[in-house]
Amino acid sequence: MDDRFPIVTPEGWLPKGEAFARVDGHPVSIWQGIPGERAQIHIYRRGRNRHAARWETSRNPHPDRVDPACPRYSRCGGCALMHLNPDAQSRAWFEMLRYELRTVDLKDLRINRVVPSPDGQNDFRHVVKLAVGLTDRGSIRVGAFGRNSHDIVPIPKCNVATPKIREVMSALAYHTVGMEIPPYDPMEDRGILRYFVIRQSRSTGKVLLTMIAGRNDQVLRDLSERVMTDRPDVAGVHLHINQEPGNAFFVRSESGGSDARLLNGGPYIEEELAGVRYRIGPTDFFQTNPSMADRIYRDVVAALPAGRPLVDLYSGVGGIALAGVRKSGWAIGVEQGVHAVSQAKMAAQQNGLSVKFLAGDVVDCLPDITKRVAGKRPHVVVNPARRGLEPGVIQGILDLDPSSITYISCNRRSFAVDLRHFVDHKFTVDSITPYEMFPNTAHCEIVAQLTSPRAVDRNTSRAPRRKRLR
Repeated sequence: MDDRFPIVTPEGWLPKGEAFARVDGHPVSIWQGIPGERAQIHIYRRGRNRHAARWETSRNPHPDRVDPACPRYSRCGGCALMHLNPDAQSRAWFEMLRYELRTVDLKDLRINRVVPSPDGQNDFRHVVKLAVGLTDRGSIRVGAFGRNSHDIVPIPKCNVATPKIREVMSALAYHTVGMEIPPYDPMEDRGILRYFVIRQSRSTGKVLLTMIAGRNDQVLRDLSERVMTDRPDVAGVHLHINQEPGNAFFVRSESGGSDARLLNGGPYIEEELAGVRYRIGPTDFFQTNPSMADRIYRDVVAALPAGRPLVDLYSGVGGIALAGVRKSGWAIGVEQGVHAVSQAKMAAQQNGLSVKFLAGDVVDCLPDITKRVAGKRPHVVVNPARRGLEPGVIQGILDLDPSSITYISCNRRSFAVDLRHFVDHKFTVDSITPYEMFPNTAHCEIVAQLTSPRAVDRNTSRAPRRKRLR
């Protein structure tokens, strides 16, 4: 038999959603594989540390296997678990999370069942990022980066994007190609356009478009006008300049945020979660699946201790601080991006909520917050980026002397590592709940509830006096 096409039975899952097996003792990642399913695979790349393969045929087809709904499934690679039925996807997330917890010796923690996406497996994605590049023949192309490559894969009928975003994607591709807007090459400092970020509000239906370019050019304003003419639901178009090498969409300015210039329309869109209206600007982070985010926010707020100060770290455009202040009575949010903090403050005013927001790195803001909540045993919510909590943040949280913590994460590995630190400081993990934020992908959102080793002192539950925060 050709050694490129061995028969294997995968042992488990890898973090990006491939199945894992060994061939002659060498690790192999298998695209579209399923653990426990004996199958023939095609090893298309051999590596020193791991070979890469794709599933070819099953000797005994697994009952969880389905035909991927998207014709670009393998080329795009964004939906690594689309070959599984929904229940099997939930089990895969569960096993991936269980594996990460085992690696930090937390195997005995109980994991709740995965909470399914309210919008199902399709049409749930309200944020899409597109790249602009060239084909092998030098033609302009707009789409997603291909699986394990920088090839641009057109995705005009992306199953997971909302219908309205698909329409905007098609308009962008049509006009970008028709107007012959060249892609920007940061190494050569040549060309114009790099990326698009398309955001849609679930509650209003309005769309905010951000163009990321290497330089400003009149053709970009012309493009914005054409797209807004074609798609009246596009409420605003912004331009962000990024000349840095690498794949980052946004670069930080000296002020700590990511600057964007308004080209056409309005400066933001609005979204509603847990009864709170949020404002989302062109470079602000907001959840991809608003229906699932609404469920998470409501669950987190329901678990907040009433009348106890709320400290929301990595609060974005308002986060849990705005959603939970009515129950907590007092809340403070910290966010690195100055633009997001500005949106959070305006949202607080618009919603009639009294919340203090600080702009800056969390680790730098924690000493001041510690003074503000001294002796009050606050509840702390953390929702960090994928890398998890930066050095010094865990100790800063411990210095707050919190009564309890809610940890929200989209990265199983950093979640497990950070959780281990809190357990080492004698915090009790009361619950771990995965949420289906990203159906068909290898990712999910995780919410953990932790309790301090110190019993709550009811006499210290009164919030800080508001005059200290004015």
